[in-house]
Parts: sequence; structure tokens; C-alpha cells
Amino acid sequence: MISLSKLFLSILPRLKPNRKCEGYSGRTLRKLPFLAHALFLDACPNTTLDAYLAALHRAADKESGSRLLMGPSAAAPVAAAAAAA
Repeated sequence: MISLSKLFLSILPRLKPNRKCEGYSGRTLRKLPFLAHALFLDACPNTTLDAYLAALHRAADKESGSRLLMGPSAAAPVAAAAAAA
């Protein structure tokens, strides 16, 4: 049986922060897990952690894209985060 600490250490590299989320409001950050599940997991009740993390990154990408489409005021935090990267 794998210990909890070994499990956490094996997952940790996949949980690195996504620079695209810098500058997002708390409301937007809370919305991302729901968007990931609703848009990219096809209502699958059983999914792997890797699939969920990939869906979460896709949801962040989608949110970044929608912010760019909304105009300069919404895209300012995204552009600032991209410049800092």
C-alpha cells in the first residue's frame, strides 16, 4: 500500500502553478474546476487525476482566450502574466 506522502510527492510535479491564472479573481479561480469538469470530462463519473488536471489546464486556457476576446481591460492581467513569464 502506498503511503499518503509518497502519493503526494508523485502528484506534486503535475500541480505546478499555471502562469495563465495569475491575475485572475477569486471568482474566476473558483469557477475553473467546474468548467473543467463540465466542458472537458464529458460527464464521466470516474476519471483519473491526470485527465482531470489536463481538463483543468484546458479550462484555464479557455478562460485566458475568452479574456482576450473580451477586450483590453479584461486581458490586462493575462498580458501582464505572459510578459512576466
